[in-house]
Amino acid sequence: MPTTLAEFVSAGAGDAVFLAECTAEAEALVDAHTAGNLRAGVEALPPVIRARAVLEVGADLYNRRAARNGVAGFDGESMAPVRVRNDPMGACYATLRPWLAPVIG
Repeated sequence: MPTTLAEFVSAGAGDAVFLAECTAEAEALVDAHTAGNLRAGVEALPPVIRARAVLEVGADLYNRRAARNGVAGFDGESMAPVRVRNDPMGACYATLRPWLAPVIG
């Protein structure tokens, strides 16, 4: 499994600054979403789960740069364009769900 956002998205060497920005934003989003929302008895999000969530969110943020009008095209003849998510956290909600308190309302 890739351990950095650069490995996860197969980024080039010239993207270091943008990758750092995406990682910082992804960390802030994941931390804000989980702060004060952990299930009873759960003291902290497991580091491996947090790292995976940050990678997934960071990848969504990184890939938005190439998505004109919300549609990303990928290289290759057989690859069809896909719409990127409006919510970059959408990639990790299911991963975080077992550690978060249920939403009532």
